[in-house]
Amino acid sequence: MATQIIETRDLVRDYKKLRAVDHISFTVEPGEAVGYIGANGAGKSTTIKMLTGILRPTSGLVRTCGRDPLRERIALARIDKERERDTGQASPAADAGRTTRGDGTSSV
Repeated sequence: MATQIIETRDLVRDYKKLRAVDHISFTVEPGEAVGYIGANGAGKSTTIKMLTGILRPTSGLVRTCGRDPLRERIALARIDKERERDTGQASPAADAGRTTRGDGTSSV
């Protein structure tokens, strides 16, 4: 079985008197395409910050590519570079914001 790309279990983030993320649990498997939508103030950005290791959860589990993003941010950042080196292909995220013209040239 392949490592889950994202795993959260009972993820919580509190700010003084506000609970921004309230016990969310989900997984994203390799090859899955997902959208993360919700109302303003629903905790989307807070969750993404915890998934990337920018913000410490109050409680719960976060794993990105099987690693703890808070403790292993540098290793996680290198995963994409290793993939590019090994396969000769950049990740789709490397092309984010890039526009390809009809003549095959591109711009950022």
